[in-house]
Amino acid sequence: MEEGSQKNTYSLGDLTQLLQGSATDIEKDDIDSAVDKLNEILTIWPNVEGEVSTRDSKLYGDMETKVPTAISLLQSKKVKSEEAKGIVSDLNTRLLPLIKDTGYTTWDAALILLREGLEAHLIVAALLSFLKKIGQADKQKWIWTGVGAGLAASSILAVIINIVFSQITAASSREYIEGITGIIAVSMMLTIGIWLHSKSNVHAWNRYIDKQMNKA
Repeated sequence: MEEGSQKNTYSLGDLTQLLQGSATDIEKDDIDSAVDKLNEILTIWPNVEGEVSTRDSKLYGDMETKVPTAISLLQSKKVKSEEAKGIVSDLNTRLLPLIKDTGYTTWDAALILLREGLEAHLIVAALLSFLKKIGQADKQKWIWTGVGAGLAASSILAVIINIVFSQITAASSREYIEGITGIIAVSMMLTIGIWLHSKSNVHAWNRYIDKQMNKA
């Protein structure tokens, strides 16, 4: 277990090995070892759950709920080893096909970054063109300052998030983070939606633009 905990990257293969090992330990009546392997699955699950959630949402939900259930069955006063073994074996059987069908690669992540980068590039280009059009090309330095500050802030935030998520391995803690992040995202989308709706009228939008330009 110590060796697996020290690994920097994990794969679905690690999960299947632990599930198979846990089932074998249950057969040998080595309950403590089986529980240790299942707990290790909960530890590394945040590193691989994305591969499962995008390809088998039902299995994703079952992994989230049934692994803790199997642990509870093995740790109960009256150990229900056969029931726990059935859960573990079923999860392993359903997980194995996903290992053979790996369609998500680094290029998929790169395409997301490319798309977001192009969007940011278009926004910056529009702002620079606007400054040139109104004869304020000398103010472009503020645009580039904002770009640099955004890149720096994104890099720092990425490091912070990476450190925080690498330390938060408990399933319950991860669910709290996902829930809070989701609430913040929804709040931001609602705020932006309400703001855009208030500016949906052409005259209202023109007044808003004129007001902002006068301030500038």
